[in-house]
Amino acid sequence: MATGGAPPATSSIPKLLGKGIEWTFLSLLFGLLQLWLDVGARLGTPELSLFSVIKDGAILFFVTGVVMGIAIDFHMDQKKSSNTNFIKRLMFLAIPFMVMILAFIAYGMTRKEIPPAQVDFFILINASLSVLSIAYSIGTKAYLYKE
Repeated sequence: MATGGAPPATSSIPKLLGKGIEWTFLSLLFGLLQLWLDVGARLGTPELSLFSVIKDGAILFFVTGVVMGIAIDFHMDQKKSSNTNFIKRLMFLAIPFMVMILAFIAYGMTRKEIPPAQVDFFILINASLSVLSIAYSIGTKAYLYKE
């Protein structure tokens, strides 16, 4: 029989996205264990709120570490980083840079008492960082898993 034909099943987009989702889920589960324990300890109490969970900055440090780690993985993979076009390289630099800037802003806010008028802005920054980091993690890991 002739060789060639369809690529191996591991390079299909759904399978690659599945691996990216799995990696992201496990990272969230174990990387934010302190956060999950804190939420569990506060369940059923009036002090459990979105703000009370994120105000210590655990999410900020976690998403920054994950995104920077993935960006380093990309740059250390000689085959992937040398075979990408300018736009992909820019995305591997721009998103981590945006995450860093947003994390610096939000962490600066945690260093002092956050006025009630800025609580929603603080929550918005954390939510934006979380969504951006999850999307970046899934997409980038799927790309890095590609053969």
